[in-house]
Parts: sequence; C-alpha cells; structure tokens
Amino acid sequence: MILISFKTNAQYLIGSGTSTQTWQQINSTLPIWQELWNSTVVCSLSILIILVIGVMAGFSFAKLQFRGGNVVFLAIVSAMMVPLQAILIPEFVNIAKTGLTNNYLGRSSSTRPWARRSRSSSSPPIFAASPTS
Repeated sequence: MILISFKTNAQYLIGSGTSTQTWQQINSTLPIWQELWNSTVVCSLSILIILVIGVMAGFSFAKLQFRGGNVVFLAIVSAMMVPLQAILIPEFVNIAKTGLTNNYLGRSSSTRPWARRSRSSSSPPIFAASPTS
C-alpha cells in the first residue's frame, strides 16, 4: 500500500515507475501534517491524564483504607455501565461552558470520564498484589 501511494494513476496501471505527485497533491489540498500533529498531541495528553488520575485512584483504592472507599469504588464500577452515548452530549456541554471547545486541553479532557473509570477500576488488583513496605 505504501509503495502504491508513490505512483500516479498511469504508473499504477502500467505497473512501473514512482512519483511523489500524489503526496504533493495531498499536502497541497489537506493540512495533513497539522492533523497528524493534532492527533499526536491529543493522544499524548489523553494518555497522560488517564495514567496519572487512574494510577492514583487505583493505588488509593488498593492500599488506603478510608470510610466509604468501597461505596466510591462501587460507584465508579457502576458508572461503567452507563453507555458512552448517554455521556457524550452532557460532556460536550460542560466543555463548551468552560470555553475549551477549540483547543488541545478540551479535547484531551473529554476522554477522561470513560477512560478514567476503566483505569481506576482495573488498577486496584495490581496494587493489592504488590508488597507493602
């Protein structure tokens, strides 16, 4: 597929030759490098947010004893049963009210409701199995 992307239509039909014409055409019509950069930034920020919050929540549920901890953990696990479609519009409204609709932070933080739930519920068994000093 990558090799075919370096051929024009005529070269593809003939079966020989290479050209960068298709890539030049894509670069002139689409802001592909900006889109790749945006995707990289949003994914990196989302992963960072999910890891930091999820690992801290998982550690606290596994190692720290506090009143209501089981109820909070049960609430997080129960929230995983809510379908994504039911959360999507209210989350957009919340992000729009804070003015984060057109930047990296707003897009990265919109993944947190469903991603954080799964990470914080899967981390406690990992931390519970680790030795306590």
